[in-house]
Amino acid sequence: MESAKKPENEKVRLKELKSLDILDSVSEKDFDDITQIASHIMGTPIALISLIDEDRQWFKSRVGLPTQETHRDLAFCAHAILEPDHLLTVPDTSLDRRFFDNPLVTGEPNIKFYMGAPLVTKQGNAIGTLCVIDRVARTIDPEKEEMLRVLAKQVVTQIELRALNRKYEIENRLLIEAKHDLQKFHKRISADLETAREIQNSLIPKEFPKFNKIKIHTKYLPIEEVGGDSIGFYEGDDYLDFLFADVSGHGISAAFISAMSIKVFESVASKKLDLLSSLQEIHSRMKTIREIEYFLSCCYIRIFLKGNTIRYAFGGHHPILILRKSELIELGGQGNILFTSLPVNSEEKEFFLEQGDRLILVSDGFFDIFNRDLEQLGWARLKEWILTMHNFNTQNLISQLTENVKLHSNHFKSDDMTLLCIQF
Repeated sequence: MESAKKPENEKVRLKELKSLDILDSVSEKDFDDITQIASHIMGTPIALISLIDEDRQWFKSRVGLPTQETHRDLAFCAHAILEPDHLLTVPDTSLDRRFFDNPLVTGEPNIKFYMGAPLVTKQGNAIGTLCVIDRVARTIDPEKEEMLRVLAKQVVTQIELRALNRKYEIENRLLIEAKHDLQKFHKRISADLETAREIQNSLIPKEFPKFNKIKIHTKYLPIEEVGGDSIGFYEGDDYLDFLFADVSGHGISAAFISAMSIKVFESVASKKLDLLSSLQEIHSRMKTIREIEYFLSCCYIRIFLKGNTIRYAFGGHHPILILRKSELIELGGQGNILFTSLPVNSEEKEFFLEQGDRLILVSDGFFDIFNRDLEQLGWARLKEWILTMHNFNTQNLISQLTENVKLHSNHFKSDDMTLLCIQF
């Protein structure tokens, strides 16, 4: 008996066979139908779909043979896969030196005739055969040989289709699992967003204590469900402190940095330090947060309840606007944005107010926007709009200004929009 040599592409062939995930699978009608047809057409009592594994041949489908597998050394099909383009035909095994003393010839199932058509995949690997076996010597006419080749191609098609379907089933199951995980993740994120939104909403006060001399108004339109803008407010014995702040970036992280900044501001404001020292302390305390990746531009304002004086200092923020009757006064000043490696380098300034003055602070979301023609609204035009509304009451001024900005950008916001207006 001669055992078959291993094909030159044995490693690649075995790898593909394993990847098809068909070895040791249960019986399947699509394959059993083919072996039944092969047995009927060829007129043989035995027909097999044989797959050549590393040390065995395993039968995916079998007619007329109770055995599920045999050792590879005994396998006729191990010889057949050595020539993938040809049928292996053994008309009489007793006359073939390779098989005459094979235990499958001298004993059960007493093979006398064998014909095997290699199962060749699209990758060119012969993974097994569709074979027919008889217990008597015989010949097969060429027309039936061609039928066996056609049936072998159908076996390969079924194997590859089966593998593809199993792949899709696995991918579909993974997609369903991923969808379920995403739904759970979305639920958690939604809960986190709701918490962050509540925190963010608390950072833009909508109601303030009533004071004899001043009225305080705010407007807030976030770019996302949560944003990075905030307004800090602290009421001292004879003064009111405001921190109008804009954290770089948007979303949950920016909102939490804003919240932390406001808490630090409230703590600092209670000390009634000068404004430069207040900004420096906010900067220093927030910088202790490890690897903070956000910056803060802000304006610190202190209003004295006795007298008509305000003091202010900047941390990289654009100017305060004072709308005085038909005049618009711009209050600017130096100062670097906070939470960077640069010193605050701010300065405290003072301004005397008149009755009827309105102090206006806006975030850059109010003017750093573009229309469909990519024309920026800009700081100068925003000031012009405010000036044309000097006869409006404060609520109408805020509403109309906001609407004008929305119309310019076709209701598309590229940044949070926050406004603080204090009427004296």
